[in-house]
Amino acid sequence: MNLRALVVAATLAALTLAGCAGQGGDEPSPSPTATGLTLEGLVFAFGPGAKNVLDTTRGTFTKDMILASPLTVPMTLSDEEMARIAAKVDEIDFFSYPESFVTPDDGRGGWGFPHSTYVFRITTREGTKVVEWEDALFNDDARAARLRSLARLIEGIIMARPEYERLPPPEGGYG
Repeated sequence: MNLRALVVAATLAALTLAGCAGQGGDEPSPSPTATGLTLEGLVFAFGPGAKNVLDTTRGTFTKDMILASPLTVPMTLSDEEMARIAAKVDEIDFFSYPESFVTPDDGRGGWGFPHSTYVFRITTREGTKVVEWEDALFNDDARAARLRSLARLIEGIIMARPEYERLPPPEGGYG
């Protein structure tokens, strides 16, 4: 066998071994969804006074009826909905937010009334993180916008569910 053929054979053998490295015999390689963040529980409160509450640990949603008593109904999110929320949690780096997030005053904003209060309680295998936020200051803060995008995603999922659509409108309003 000449030197050139030996080098080609050795290169092919090395590439084949490199391609097989890390593949454990009968163990399947993980799918992209299996390697991401997994939510084990979510409690999300929102609206004026954070009186609307989704609690996936209890499988309930409580709607603020303003002048009437709040209504609580069974609500369980699908695996796909939880995965969408988990992807957004990961995307915005939720776990870097302080427990009490305050939108910085940039001197251009103003206070909104009524405004939304948010409480996010997110549980993963690694633990639980709670972030509370009064979304009352209108400005262009990027971290506030990212947290707001998470809130809008969860609110949209809740409001698209048939359990929510069957609930009556609240009595009265916040002014």
